[in-house]
Amino acid sequence: MAAPGSCRGLLTALLLASALTCQTQANIIRPGAARICVGPGVACDDLQRISTGLLSCTQARDRLDCLKKMRDGEVEFGYFEAEEVNLADLSFGGKFEAVVELSPPEGEVSRAYMLVHNASNPSPKSLCHPGFNLQRFFPPALYRPPTPTTKDVLLDIESHIELLGREWTSACIPGKWSQDPTTDRQLKRRYNHLCSVCPGQNCDGAGTYAGSGALRCLLEQKADAAIVSDVDFRRERDTNQQVENLHHFCRVGNGTVQPLGPAALADGEPCDWGQRPRSVLLTPVCRKDSCRTTRDPWVNSIISHAEAVSQILGLPASTKFRALETALMPARIIKNAGYKLDHSLVKNPVRFCVTNEAEFAKCHDLQMAARAYGVGANVGIDCVLDTNDSHCYPDIYLGRADVIALDGGDVYQVRQDYGFERLLSEVYSTSTGSTTSSYYAVAVVRAESNITYFSHLRGRKSCHTGIGKTSGWKMPVAMLLKERLIDPRHCNYINAVAEFFTGGSCAPGAKSSKYNPNGNYVESLCRLCRGDTDTHCVRGTSEPFYSYSGAFRCLVQGGGDVAFVKHTTVLDHTDGHGTASWTVGLQSDQFKLLCSTGDRAAVTEYKTCNLAMVPAHEVVVSGRMRESRKAQVRDVLLSVSEVFGSNAPGSKTFRLFGKYQGKPDLLFKDSAVGLKALSEDTTEERVNKEDYFKKLDELHSCEIRVCALEDEMEDCEAMVSDMWEEGYRFVCVSARDRLDCMRRVKLRQVDMSPLTGRYLGQDNFRVFAVMRDPAFASDEFRYKAVVVVRRSRVAKISDLRGTKTCHTGYGRTTGWRIPVALLKREGVISPLCDPHQSALEHEIASVATTFNQACVPGAWATSESFDSALKSKYSSLCSLCRSKTCDKNDEYAGYTGALRCLTEGGGNVAFSKLSVVKDFFQDNRAFGSESYGLLCRDDRVVSIFSPEAEDCYWAARPWDAYVTSVDASESKAQKLFSAVTQARLKGEENLKARKWYSTTLGIKQNLQDIFPTLVNITTEEFYGKTQMNIVEAEEMCPEEPVKFCVVQADELSKCTDLHDVLKLRGVSPPLQCVMGTSLNDCLNLITRNKADLMTLTDKQRFNTHQAYNLVSLLSENYGQGKDSLYYLLAVVSKASGISSTSDLAGKTSCQKSRNGTTDDQIDAELKECLSGSSEFFGTFRDAFVCLSLGFKDVAFVKYPATKPTDAEQLDYLNSDDYNLLCPNGIAPIHRDNLKDCNLGRIPANVIVTRQTETGASKENMRHLMLTAAKNFGKSDSYFRLFYEYFSSKDLLFNDQTTDLSVLSDEHYQTEVMNMFSMACNLYSHHIRTSSWLNT
Repeated sequence: MAAPGSCRGLLTALLLASALTCQTQANIIRPGAARICVGPGVACDDLQRISTGLLSCTQARDRLDCLKKMRDGEVEFGYFEAEEVNLADLSFGGKFEAVVELSPPEGEVSRAYMLVHNASNPSPKSLCHPGFNLQRFFPPALYRPPTPTTKDVLLDIESHIELLGREWTSACIPGKWSQDPTTDRQLKRRYNHLCSVCPGQNCDGAGTYAGSGALRCLLEQKADAAIVSDVDFRRERDTNQQVENLHHFCRVGNGTVQPLGPAALADGEPCDWGQRPRSVLLTPVCRKDSCRTTRDPWVNSIISHAEAVSQILGLPASTKFRALETALMPARIIKNAGYKLDHSLVKNPVRFCVTNEAEFAKCHDLQMAARAYGVGANVGIDCVLDTNDSHCYPDIYLGRADVIALDGGDVYQVRQDYGFERLLSEVYSTSTGSTTSSYYAVAVVRAESNITYFSHLRGRKSCHTGIGKTSGWKMPVAMLLKERLIDPRHCNYINAVAEFFTGGSCAPGAKSSKYNPNGNYVESLCRLCRGDTDTHCVRGTSEPFYSYSGAFRCLVQGGGDVAFVKHTTVLDHTDGHGTASWTVGLQSDQFKLLCSTGDRAAVTEYKTCNLAMVPAHEVVVSGRMRESRKAQVRDVLLSVSEVFGSNAPGSKTFRLFGKYQGKPDLLFKDSAVGLKALSEDTTEERVNKEDYFKKLDELHSCEIRVCALEDEMEDCEAMVSDMWEEGYRFVCVSARDRLDCMRRVKLRQVDMSPLTGRYLGQDNFRVFAVMRDPAFASDEFRYKAVVVVRRSRVAKISDLRGTKTCHTGYGRTTGWRIPVALLKREGVISPLCDPHQSALEHEIASVATTFNQACVPGAWATSESFDSALKSKYSSLCSLCRSKTCDKNDEYAGYTGALRCLTEGGGNVAFSKLSVVKDFFQDNRAFGSESYGLLCRDDRVVSIFSPEAEDCYWAARPWDAYVTSVDASESKAQKLFSAVTQARLKGEENLKARKWYSTTLGIKQNLQDIFPTLVNITTEEFYGKTQMNIVEAEEMCPEEPVKFCVVQADELSKCTDLHDVLKLRGVSPPLQCVMGTSLNDCLNLITRNKADLMTLTDKQRFNTHQAYNLVSLLSENYGQGKDSLYYLLAVVSKASGISSTSDLAGKTSCQKSRNGTTDDQIDAELKECLSGSSEFFGTFRDAFVCLSLGFKDVAFVKYPATKPTDAEQLDYLNSDDYNLLCPNGIAPIHRDNLKDCNLGRIPANVIVTRQTETGASKENMRHLMLTAAKNFGKSDSYFRLFYEYFSSKDLLFNDQTTDLSVLSDEHYQTEVMNMFSMACNLYSHHIRTSSWLNT
C-alpha cells in the first residue's frame, strides 16, 4: 500500500498534467485551421491562441515561396503587395484570388500624376522626374520615366533612354539610369539633355530635384511637366499655394490638360498616370460552394483578428482589413488599376547556367520575380541546366548560356581553359558594416589540438571545400609549396596532397576524372566525406562536406584536424549564428586559425593570420561576348541585385542570396549581400586580385595546355589520363575549330597546337617542332614544287610561252597555283581581264593563250554546267590529256600523271614535286633523265639528279608544325617539345586505342616523327622560306570583291573569319563583309549595288522576291543526299483525338515563338504559320516538350528531307504519345513515314543577289561561295563554315547545312508555290469541314 505522502504527490502530478493539457489544447491547431504564410522565424502562438486554433501560420523563404506553397496546398492565405500580385498573375495563371484588401500604410504611394503649368501648353516638351527606382514597379510612370504619349514603358534601359531622348527636349532624371556604371556614364554623355534641367546639369547624385524634389523643379519653372506621387502632391498642396496654379496633363488621346481636383477630396483628381494596386490576401481559387463555406469563417477570423494578423505579417497595427464582396483574380486587380502590360517582349534573356535541380528551381524563381518587377525588361532572365561534370563551361563557351558565378580558383581556370572574362563580383558584409569584394583564405584547427605549425599537419586529416577551389584547395597547396612541405617540382598536386595528409581527407571532386584524371588516391581523398553512394565526395551541394560550411562541418563532425575555408565561415556557424542542427552549441573560441608564422590566432584575427587575401566569387561570361551584350548583362544582373539583394524591399518577394530549399550557395554564395561591377574595385582590391592571379600562375606553371576541338575533347581527356602516369600534366582547352585554336594560342590561353602547313601563313607564332616523315627527316620542306622541261624545247623561262604543259590538276598547289601565280609574276602569263568574264575565266583564258596545248585535269568550276562550258571554250587545255576531256581521273592527272604527260604524251613542261620527279626517272630509265631538266627561278636548267636540283624549286610546301605564342621562351619551347615527344611515343604504344594521337596531336600518318626546331623561328619566317606567301598574294586580275551583307555583330565576325581563310587559300574574287542594320537594309544595299549577297529563309525569300527583284544563286543542302528541302510535319498528341486534317478546326497549337504558352486556336495559327510568318520547331524533341508542357494539340516541325542530322536519334525518342498527321490520316512517328506523311516540302535557305547582275558577276559569287563550302564545309575543316558560331546560331548559313548547290530561280519559285498552294488547300479544307464554324 502506498504511503499517504506518495498519494498526495500522485494527485499533485495529475492536477498539474491536467492543467498543462488544458493549456496545450488552447494552442492546438484545429484540423480545419487556415494556414497563413509568413516570413522566416515568425512565431504564431498568439494568433493561434486568440483565434482558438482557427488560424495558424507556415513559414516560407519569401513571398514567391508563399505562392508556391499556396499552389501546392501547404497554406491557405498569403499577404501580397502590388508587384507580387503581378507575379501571381504572370507566373501562376488563374490559381489564386484575392478575398481581403488591406489599407495602405501611412505615406504609401497610391497614384502618380503628370502636372503641367497651365492649360495653354497641351504638349509638354521638358520633364522633371523623381528618378529611376527599380525596387518598385507600380505605378510604373513614377519609377520609370514615361513620355507624353507612353504611360507604361517596358524596354531595356538603352532603348528606354533612347525613347526618352527623342520625346523630351530637356529633362532632369536624377540617379542611376543603368545599374552598370559604365553604361550609366555612356548614356548620360549621349543623352545629356535629359540632365540639362538638373542643378549643375548633373543627374548623377540625388540632387534637390530628386524624389519629392521633382515637384519643386516644376514649380521653379525648370520644365513643362513633372511626374509626382499623390503623397508628394498632397503634402506640397497643403503647404504651398503655388501648387494651385498647376494642372493635370491627362493621357487621353494625344493628351489633354485638366484643372486640379478639389483639395478637400483625397481621390478627387481628374486623372492619373498609374495607380498602385492595393495589397491583398490571396488564397487558392474556390470553384465550389463547399469551398466557400469552409473559407468564409477563415476570412471572418482574419478580419476579427486583424491586429494579430498584421503583427505576424510585419504590417502596422493600424492596417485595416476589408473582405471583398467578390473575389478578384490577380489579373483583374492589375487591369482595374489601369494596366495592360506586355511582359512577353523578352528578346535575348540573360541565361544563367546551373548545375543541379535545386539551382535550376531558384533560377526559375528569379526569372519569375524579375519579370514581375520589370527588371531587365525586354531582356529578361532564363535558365540552362547542365548536370555534367563540365560545370556549364562548354555551354557558356559555345553560347548556350551566358553567365555563371564561380570561386576565384575556378575563375582562373575558366579564363585559361575557355577564355572567359570576369564581369561582376559578389560583395560581402564586414564586421564594420561596410562591404568588400574579397575575403581571406584561412586554415582552421580545433583550439584543443596541438597543431601550431603547418608542418604538424603531415599525416593528419584535412577538410577541403573542393578540389580546385580557392580557399579549400589552391591556397593550401600554395602554402604547402611555399613551406617546402611538398616538392615544388611535383606537378601532380592530387598525389602530393594525398601523400601529405595520409590520415585521410574530404576533398570533393576526387572521384571526378575532371579533377583527378587517373583516379589516384580516391579512397584517401574521400575518406572523410559523408555523401550517399551516388553523391559521395562529389564536387557539389549533394555532398554534405562540400564548400565552406561543409568543410567546417567536416572539422566538427567528420574527424578532420584542419579545415581550409574563408575567414567568415567559423563566425557564421558559431555563437548562435548557425541555423543547422550540427552548429548547435558551437562556440567560436573552440577553434583557432593556423598562421604561417608558426603560431595560432583567434578566428577574429584573420587579417594577420591567413593563407591569402583572395577575390570574392565572380560572375564570368564568354570572352567572345560583344561589349554591348556585356553591358546589357551587367545592367540586368546588377538590377537584380539592387531589387532582390539583402535588405532590399524586393527581397521579401524573392531572396536572391541565402540558402534555398536547404541547399547552400545556389547561383551565388549565401554570404553575399550584393553584386558590383569590377570597374568599381578600389586600387587595393585591384592589386590584391592581381597578386592572387599571379600566385595561381605559379601554381599552374607545371601544366601544358593543349587545344582540342569540341568534337574531340573526349580524345584529349584520354590523353591527359594516359600522360598523367608519365608525369606530364596536360590540360585540354576546347575550341570551335583549328582557327579558334590559333586565336587561343595568340591570347596565351593555350600553350600549343598542331598547325597544318598550308595555314602557317595565317598569323605569327613560334614554331617549336615540325612533323616529318622519318624517310625525309633531313628535308627542310614536305615537298618542293619544280618545273620539269624537255631540254630540246625549253632553255629559259621565256621559252615557256607557246609550249605544251602538263599539270597535276586544276587548282592543285604544285600543278596549278604555284606555276600560274609565279609565271604571271615572271611575265610569262599575260592577264586577260575582260570585264564581262568571271575571275575563274580570267585565269583559264590567260593560261590558255599562254600555252599552245595542255592537260589540266579535274573540275575547273564548281558548277557542272559552267565547267563544261569552259572546257568546251578552252579545249586546248584538255588536248594533251589522255581522255581529251580533262576528266579528274585522267591517266595524266596527279604528280606522276603529269610526268607521263611530259614523257609519253607529247608535253614540253610538267609541274610536279621534286621527290616524285626523282623517283619517276629512277624507275623509268628508258625515258632518259638527261633529256629533261629542272627549270630554276634564276633562268637555269639543271640536271634532275644534280646537287643543284635541291635548290631549283619554285615554291615549297612546309611540314606541319607545332606552334606556341610568338614570345614563348626557349625553356618553354623545350618543355613543350619534350611533352609532345613523350606523348607521341605513348600514343604509338597502342595507336588503335589512342585516338588522341591523330586528333589532339594532329599526327595523321603512323610513320611521322617530331623534330625540334634548332633555332627560334616564327611561322612568318618559316612560311616565308617556302615562297607560298608570294603565291597566295598573287592574283590574275584585280577583281571586284563579292560583298556579303550581314545584320549582326557576330555574323560580321564570322564573315571576317571566312574572308581571312579564303584569302589565305588564294581564292579569287575576294570576299568583303558589309554590315546592314536589318534584313530590309541589306536588301536595299543589294538593290543599290552596295552589297551583293545575303542568305534568306524560305519565308523571307517568298515575301521579298517581288519587292526587291531578287534572283536565287545557291541553295543550302542538308544531309548526305544534298537535299535542299525540308518536310513540314504536323505532330499531334494522341490524347487530342485528331485523326485527320478536318479535326484541326478549333484545336490549339504549340508555337515556338511563344513557347507554347498562348491559347490561339489552330484555325488562325495554321493559316499564319503556313503563310511564312511563324516559326517551326527544328526537332521532334522540342515539339514533344512543348506539347507535353503546354497541353496543346499540334506542333509543326520543319525537318530536313534527306538524312536529317538527328534521324538516328529519332528511334530513341519516346514518341508513344504522339502521331504524325498526314493529309489523309495519321501515322506513327518513324523516319520511314516522313516521306509520305507530311504537309508539304519547304525550300531551304537560299543565297540571293539582284536580278540585274551580270552573268560574270553571278558566276563570281557562285564560285566564291561554292569554293568556301568545299574547303570549309566539313566538321574537321580548319574553319567550320556550317556550325554554331560561339554565342550565336545560323550565322551566314543554317548550322545544319552540309553543302551548297546551284539552284535556278525558276526551280525555287516552283517549289515554294507548290508548298504554299498545298498549305492553303489544307487550311481551306479543314475550315470547310469544321461544323462548329458554320453554326
